[in-house]
Amino acid sequence: MIGAVVFDVGGVLCPSPVGEFEKVDAEYGLPAGTVMSFVRGGELFARCETGRMPIAEFYRRCSSAIAEKHHVDVPAQRLDAMLWACMGDSVRPEMVALVVEVKAAGYQTALLTNIFAERRDWLHTLLPAGTIDAYGDSSELGLRKPDPTIYRRLLAMLGRGPREVAFVDDFPENLVPARDLGMVGVLYESSRQVRRALVEAGVRITLDPLDGRTGEPEAREPGVRESEAREPGVREVGAREAGAREAGGSPRGRAVAPPERVGASFERPGAPSERAAVPSEEVA
Repeated sequence: MIGAVVFDVGGVLCPSPVGEFEKVDAEYGLPAGTVMSFVRGGELFARCETGRMPIAEFYRRCSSAIAEKHHVDVPAQRLDAMLWACMGDSVRPEMVALVVEVKAAGYQTALLTNIFAERRDWLHTLLPAGTIDAYGDSSELGLRKPDPTIYRRLLAMLGRGPREVAFVDDFPENLVPARDLGMVGVLYESSRQVRRALVEAGVRITLDPLDGRTGEPEAREPGVRESEAREPGVREVGAREAGAREAGGSPRGRAVAPPERVGASFERPGAPSERAAVPSEEVA
């Protein structure tokens, strides 16, 4: 049973930063994906996001590398403006409302994000006070997604097993380790789609905030065969529920873990990444 929901920040709670990277490429006549290669999967930025390099040093070295390879001067100040624009005050109000509702429904909530240390204060003021139970800050933990260890660290912070946690992210590759551990992986496309995916996973929130209908976990047909109960993905219900059934309660013998759906809501097991990281630049 899901007891906690974890959200990514950039691309989920806030708009995707990719557009800001593309603006700099276009502004300075750089090949498409140049700036992205330094930030998304680049070794320099990885050091910033794991607390091993100040962001000012990243600006300096990134600017120098671009000048050396493309003979274009992109000032450090422009890179600074780019990153702050990516992580400004723009949040998706419908996603904030969703996180607040999940918390109010009695679930633990957490953020798991790759972020540089200079933006830590902003992270802690992104949502209303008391909304978030745990912050999985890559610069503080010294780890970043998709390293499986950062997911384990967050589970320990929440005091939860992986099958009790749902994780929402906008990059498929970040969902793979979560799914491998046993978490429910939800690929962000829209707030409405995330709501539906969480409801399908058993989270008791409104399916549509406009009409107030509460989502119910999908009912199963009674009479699950014993062989089915031994198949992967089928969970035994708790002793209390079993006792209730013996006393004349629900005939449902077993609860089934939410299926990993083929489509946008859930990451598919073994599926290739739909949004591959751009190869990093070689930087001296």
